[in-house]
Amino acid sequence: MVTKLKSVLLILVACTATVAAAPVSLLYDKTVPQTEFAAQEIAVALRDRDHSVNLQNVGQQKSKHMTQIILIDLSNKSIVDMLEKSTTAKLGTLHTEGFSIRVTKEEGNAIYWVIGADPAGTMYGGLELAEVVRVAGLTAVENVDQNPYMAMRGTKFNIPLDVRTPSYTDVCDAAQKNIAEMWSLAFWKEYIDTLARYRFNFVSCWNLHPFPSLVQVPEYPNVALADVQRSTVQWKEHYDLEGTGFDAPEIINNVEILKKMTIDDKISFWRRVMAYGKSRNVDFYFITWNIFINGTDNLSIPDYVKKTLSKETIRGTTPMQVALDIHAHSDKALTLLADLKHQGNKELRLTLDDIRTIAWLGKYYTYKIQAATELAFFRETLKPEHRDAAIESLRQSAFYWRSYASLALSNHKNPLWTNRVGHVDWRETFDYVLHDIRSIGGTIDIASMPPSTGGTILEAEDAQYETFEASDKIKGHTGTGYVTIDRNKGLKSVTWHYKAPSAARVILEFRYVNSWNRETPLMVTVNGKSAGTVLLWDTGTSRTWAWDRLRSEEHRR
Repeated sequence: MVTKLKSVLLILVACTATVAAAPVSLLYDKTVPQTEFAAQEIAVALRDRDHSVNLQNVGQQKSKHMTQIILIDLSNKSIVDMLEKSTTAKLGTLHTEGFSIRVTKEEGNAIYWVIGADPAGTMYGGLELAEVVRVAGLTAVENVDQNPYMAMRGTKFNIPLDVRTPSYTDVCDAAQKNIAEMWSLAFWKEYIDTLARYRFNFVSCWNLHPFPSLVQVPEYPNVALADVQRSTVQWKEHYDLEGTGFDAPEIINNVEILKKMTIDDKISFWRRVMAYGKSRNVDFYFITWNIFINGTDNLSIPDYVKKTLSKETIRGTTPMQVALDIHAHSDKALTLLADLKHQGNKELRLTLDDIRTIAWLGKYYTYKIQAATELAFFRETLKPEHRDAAIESLRQSAFYWRSYASLALSNHKNPLWTNRVGHVDWRETFDYVLHDIRSIGGTIDIASMPPSTGGTILEAEDAQYETFEASDKIKGHTGTGYVTIDRNKGLKSVTWHYKAPSAARVILEFRYVNSWNRETPLMVTVNGKSAGTVLLWDTGTSRTWAWDRLRSEEHRR
């Protein structure tokens, strides 16, 4: 009996394996490179799902007895007219790079129409169709209209062309080892294809002075550089980020030739790269990042203090005016954010959060500039009112740093290693922010962060809790009070019971006071499953409330 059952199962598996997906006729204008690229992407996706694919020029006779995919743009009036006569689902209003996808039936066979506003739109529509096929199959394709939300969508590319024409970040092994890749057509084709698949339409190439590696100016023939070179020097830990010292003898005198090329070869190479970019709707922009200034007419703090105390005429923008300008821009952003809601859209929520974090960071810098200016006046005059003003500004800056860090930590990785300033840890930086206050004789007195608006507040004092005690001594709490933690007692827990109106991905915001200057991990479970850990860290004082967040998966109760 067991043997027969195995035989039956084997026969079923074999039968299933022999079922082939429907053949597809893919029609497009083979003279248009953007459409050609999309057609090849669709063909690969279809073949991965076991469809046989017949690629034909859109002008060839179409078979009515098989599934068809047609890629065209609005300039092909005759084909567009055929679509509009065969369906009541009219095309959407298309803008530059936009597209419509329509699905119709003819003699029982599906026809998938991809209509672009232009060749780029047809390419993006074809890539959209290919993605749907790859993820869910051809039958999952539905009618859709899309126009770009942003007209320009690109990458910033610090391009290491040559040790003699560096980007401002080229004084390192990583850049030198990638110089050869900048002169590889295979690299650029792969990179440009990837940009197109992700709907980017430009690359901005940043370099201090790229032109000797790109062009030949008749009036200055000796400026153009032959060959491609890199330095083999053992790099120092730090170099000036304002582009100076990149021609140091130890760098320029220790080079190797990576590729033999005349300037004509280089010009030809970049023409081919940019032409290939055009075939994927990707433009190239070269940005000459080689002017470094500390402002136009901005006065430094020492000069401003000196001129003010000597009653000299002050010309230019003062530090206090810079602070007020940053303050005004930050306030404007925060005011606009008050009327913007993400409506559950994750990308929009993250974007609005990023705007808010930068606005709070702007407020932090506003008060730091004011504090530095007041402190400079105090050092010159010893008038206590200037020191008092500096302390108050530093307290305000501490509030906005804590606010900025809390929101940034909820969405971004921390700590970070950056190529400009090295190690960055938002929590550690708060210690330095508080030190600034103490260093000039001030006491830490920071305003509490209010709870975020728009959510449901669950009060700890109303929850079920173990080894905690309820209290209301620290002002600034919500509800009737809060619960306190005794570190000398055992395992501690707080349990809330809340039934959400619908299943959703939620943000859990925990508001607390922590003046121990120690980090306390809070393990969170929802419906019996771990939702992660939120880290309770220094809020500044034993009277200052702050919050931190944890993103949770979908939960109903």
